[in-house]
Amino acid sequence: MAKDRNNVIEAVRQSPPLDMGPYDPSGVSGKTIIITGGASGFGEGFARNWAAHGANVIIADISNGQPLADELRKAGGTAHYVRCDVTNWQSQVDMFREAVKLSPRGTIDAVVCNAGITDSGNPFTDPVGMDKEEPPKPVFKTIDVNLIGVMYSAHLAMHWLPLNEKPKNNPGGYSPDRHILLIGSVASLLPIPLLVQYGASKHAVLGLFVSCKEL
Repeated sequence: MAKDRNNVIEAVRQSPPLDMGPYDPSGVSGKTIIITGGASGFGEGFARNWAAHGANVIIADISNGQPLADELRKAGGTAHYVRCDVTNWQSQVDMFREAVKLSPRGTIDAVVCNAGITDSGNPFTDPVGMDKEEPPKPVFKTIDVNLIGVMYSAHLAMHWLPLNEKPKNNPGGYSPDRHILLIGSVASLLPIPLLVQYGASKHAVLGLFVSCKEL
């Protein structure tokens, strides 16, 4: 039954308490997990940990993640690199389609919206060209990567994850997963001097989480 979008009480619900205890990493075994920005930083850490515990890891990054994927496979894991510009809608669509092809079951279990950058170019608080009759268009690449890219990934995950159903014949005991992991920051809660775009985008990621966590 469709939700009544005019019923605020029905639309806004209190989520149950989060379990912050240790998790069992064996739960990722056999799962296909997309990690945007998976070639370095937190994304690389996720890829290494989950591949070591049996996940089929899709490293989606504009940077070259092939050496990492090769290394993880040599160590006995399952990993694939798919080039992806998260700010480009079609690039993300193509990446998701390729991830499905690379999945042993043709499905996706989890999407980690991890790709992110700090502020680049001139600081928002020190813009250029303000002495002109009409200021030049600013470059908001950090917003494009950290917010638009995240929302593209989450939007596509909302299409692909529901297609992951428990198989009828399941001798291996596979249990499908449907998770979207949003990566925030201390900047989601507190300001960081000079990093205006980064702070704004990470505040927005937190807003996206609290607004959609019951979907």
